[in-house]
Amino acid sequence: MSSSPTGGTHRPAIYVNSLAAGRGAERVIYNLLTTLARDGKSVDLLIEETDGELFAALRRDAPQVRIERLRGSDWQERLSWYTCWLALAVELVSGVASGQRLADFKATAIMVEKERPPLLPLRRYMKREQPVTILSFLNDANIALMLSACLGKKGTRFIPNVRNHISAGASALKSKRMRAMPGAMRRLFRRADAVVVPADDLRHDVAQITGLPERRIHRILNPIDLAAVETQAAESPEHPWLAKRENTPVVLAAGKFKPQKDFPTLLKAFSELRAGRSCRLILLGSGPLDKDLRKQAEALGIADDVSFPGHLDNPFAYLARAQVFVLSSAWEGLPNVLIEALACGCPVVSTDCPGGASEILEAGRHGRLVPVGDAAAMAAAIEATLDSPPPADALRARAADFSIEKAVEAYSKLLFPGEATLSGKVSR
Repeated sequence: MSSSPTGGTHRPAIYVNSLAAGRGAERVIYNLLTTLARDGKSVDLLIEETDGELFAALRRDAPQVRIERLRGSDWQERLSWYTCWLALAVELVSGVASGQRLADFKATAIMVEKERPPLLPLRRYMKREQPVTILSFLNDANIALMLSACLGKKGTRFIPNVRNHISAGASALKSKRMRAMPGAMRRLFRRADAVVVPADDLRHDVAQITGLPERRIHRILNPIDLAAVETQAAESPEHPWLAKRENTPVVLAAGKFKPQKDFPTLLKAFSELRAGRSCRLILLGSGPLDKDLRKQAEALGIADDVSFPGHLDNPFAYLARAQVFVLSSAWEGLPNVLIEALACGCPVVSTDCPGGASEILEAGRHGRLVPVGDAAAMAAAIEATLDSPPPADALRARAADFSIEKAVEAYSKLLFPGEATLSGKVSR
């Protein structure tokens, strides 16, 4: 998609499959790239699919970011597939020589078979540009990057960025690919120059899975554009339950409708809450469980008080006017939406799930924590929060700890080692 001088530019790169989802990790990449571009720092974006509103926004807001698309024609895809198996063969030989478990090699092969990573264009990019660092985001890109390392890194530093609690996801989901992820990480991450995670709980999880020392696993909080959140929060929400000043409190939740978010427990909790007081629930998002959640609301007799507006470009106008935001997840990474709720001054209730929710709320100091899957405890926590909400200014003050400036500074130290080399200490 872009040309470059012969001999390589040595600029760092960020690699992700797509920005189409526009959620947590994708928003982190957008914030990181746009801020670095404003600071005059050049970073390439390696991407497989160039669709979605967030990708279009990135091209508009940071046109100086060079885009390298890693998916090509059918023959390139076939050659890339052969390159993947060459990398696997090299990994098998080196793994056997170093005593690595064959079960972990099988897990790695499963990940490659499911995702078919674009290794050939990735290797061509590396040869042409000779990037100083490649920082990958999300599981598939992480595996692709570290599989590429089996064929040599040629002076490039490889840094996978793990965005979710892998052990919890692998144990909870039936997906063969997700269950294979810990073994693939254990096999491939030994070649990483460093690993990035957004929360301490994830740092411990990655260390336990891979055996890497925690000094090589850098915890960097998500960069949240608090100024943009404040601007969008001032806009008027389109929903009638929030646009008008009514006495009926509104409970809000947001996320993809998938098992990880455990919205069925939230609906049960809301049903218990609704039995004792007048209230309403808005579920922002979409996903494979959409019909199931609507049917559950009907079965519980709460459908008239539950709204499904779909995915919104501006959820902050809703967060600024809801009486409480609920995170019902079974596991997480560092949930941006929880930070954004605090930034909007919205009281929160969250499950004490594996991941960074408790870290954001400082073990319950800034919002009530409840056990995963416990609808009764969740209903009680929501009711207590409605009856005694914390001061909005205190919530906004906590959100300020996740400012974009702090996170971008930490990421810059990893992306540009000539300016600040890795010290071996965990980024704080």
